[in-house]
Amino acid sequence: MATFDYNRNYGIEIEFSWNGRCPGYATIARAITEAGVACEAQGYNHTTARTWKIVPDGSVTNGGELVSPILSGLEGKEQLRTVLRTIKALGAKTDRSCGIHIHHD
Repeated sequence: MATFDYNRNYGIEIEFSWNGRCPGYATIARAITEAGVACEAQGYNHTTARTWKIVPDGSVTNGGELVSPILSGLEGKEQLRTVLRTIKALGAKTDRSCGIHIHHD
């Protein structure tokens, strides 16, 4: 098993779908922010943000993509856990149209 490199920066893009009707990007961003991780709903872009962002993704049906800021160390792992728990609690799911991308420094 590989060990986590606490000194390497990374970024994550998480595509998700929804059970039923998606509650809207602003609602999802607000829930993530209220859980303790700053998140903004944005239009599609490739800008590296200082916060998590939720954007449309044309390859995902009834969902979108969460994009992290540059993360590092245990704080980054905890942000990821919080974001995943929050969207799961809201009803997010994955299906064949979803993927995950991890960018390493």
